[in-house]
Amino acid sequence: MATQSVSTSMPVRTAKHSDIHPLAPLAESEIQNAVAIIKSQWPDNTDLHFKALTLQEPPKVEAVPYIEAEFHGGELPHIDRRAFLTYYIRQTDKFHEAVVNLTSQSVEYNYRLGPNDHAPLDAEEIIEFEQIAIEDESVQKELAKLELPEGAKIVCDPWIYGRLYLSMLKHEESADVSKAPMV
Repeated sequence: MATQSVSTSMPVRTAKHSDIHPLAPLAESEIQNAVAIIKSQWPDNTDLHFKALTLQEPPKVEAVPYIEAEFHGGELPHIDRRAFLTYYIRQTDKFHEAVVNLTSQSVEYNYRLGPNDHAPLDAEEIIEFEQIAIEDESVQKELAKLELPEGAKIVCDPWIYGRLYLSMLKHEESADVSKAPMV
């Protein structure tokens, strides 16, 4: 009986391709470039607050042939590099989502999102959110109903994920969150 040897190692890549891999994270220079391109869309004095900036992965229809060619040592198809960004115009509720084509140096889209779309909070905003929640008049009324001891500390635990901001308030001495008074 004849046996056949099967290689389990990756083939040597013979194709010459100098571009960055289409699935590689954005380089610092690409991030700076994407920011500069978006900023160029606005008047010079517009203060933008970038909330997210990451690789916009290529569609599967482009990525699969690239990966197959890479695996088999074939000619690598060209795939444009793109950055996905979200940002606010500072001191406003104007939240935007954009895709910048880094290869063509162009903005593919730059949309203002609706009034119920929000970016995740950053550390500074979390502190402000906690303060607003604790000081809210309706929250204070509900806390008064609990008749907590004088000097009781209420801890605000913000849940900042997704498109809504929620918060659980609990008495600091409650070790078991499931038994903490929820407001």
